[in-house]
Amino acid sequence: MIVFDIDETLYLRSELYLKTYREFFGGRPGLDEQLLEERNRIRKEEAFQMRAEGKISMEEMLILRTTLTYRDLGVELSPETALAFEQLYAKNQNEIDPIPVYKDLLESLHQRGCPVGVLTNGPSDRQRGKIQAMGLWKYFREENVLASGDIGIIKPDPRIFRAFEEKTGLPPDKLWMVGDSFESDIAGASDAGWHTVWINRKQEKPAGYADVKIDFESTSDDEICAFLTGDGSVS
Repeated sequence: MIVFDIDETLYLRSELYLKTYREFFGGRPGLDEQLLEERNRIRKEEAFQMRAEGKISMEEMLILRTTLTYRDLGVELSPETALAFEQLYAKNQNEIDPIPVYKDLLESLHQRGCPVGVLTNGPSDRQRGKIQAMGLWKYFREENVLASGDIGIIKPDPRIFRAFEEKTGLPPDKLWMVGDSFESDIAGASDAGWHTVWINRKQEKPAGYADVKIDFESTSDDEICAFLTGDGSVS
């Protein structure tokens, strides 16, 4: 089974986030957008970890990740402003489109009868809502979809990979993880004994790179999809 991450894998979360920033602030406060997105990615994971551990509520998580993101760039937001930003971001998530080559890939795999799944970090309803918004539920069965919010454990914790195996009834050597995050998707899946396909768009070489088993890696989405539909060895 080929198992996909969602954010920054099946669609570009970074573009959606920056679209929301531009829409909400109307061109102000003129922040470095690349740095803004990078800090948000980090703060998002930190806040969700606290939420997964039951330390904060959903609303507190949303406020925290936004206030910390902007504070990192020298901008102080009130909790009310942060929550309003998150509400617009949630609204925009209902209008996302998948990256075209991945929709084509899913259609090709569907036609071939190749099973696919989703293993993603994030709240259960939001992550499933993204699949709905992208029009991709025709390719996934609920029994092959697991969000970290379902069980309170996030990637790269090996327990979430074991939970996916238990849910699907498949052993590690029959599972291929496709994702953009080296730590969460690739290192996590490799440690769990899964095959891995890394969408390395930023040409990263992070710490521990040499010790992680990567079956295929590319900066190109087209090359990733060509590999996954190639010689039939991936299933």
